[in-house]
Amino acid sequence: MIPLIFREIALGNPLTYSMDALRKALIIGITNGLTIDVVTLIIFTIIFTILASIQLRKVIEYRKYNII
Repeated sequence: MIPLIFREIALGNPLTYSMDALRKALIIGITNGLTIDVVTLIIFTIIFTILASIQLRKVIEYRKYNII
């Protein structure tokens, strides 16, 4: 059994949801609850895409004024 602290940390890891979806679909063969995993992965993708675009904008602005 995984300690409680590691289970809580795993909830913030997208790999947890992708492995859970693969386990449900391929190994167990059920699709119940698969929607929750897919929606969670889509939400992670949207959040990290927005954060990456913000960071890229900052890098571009930094390089525009400070030529390296």
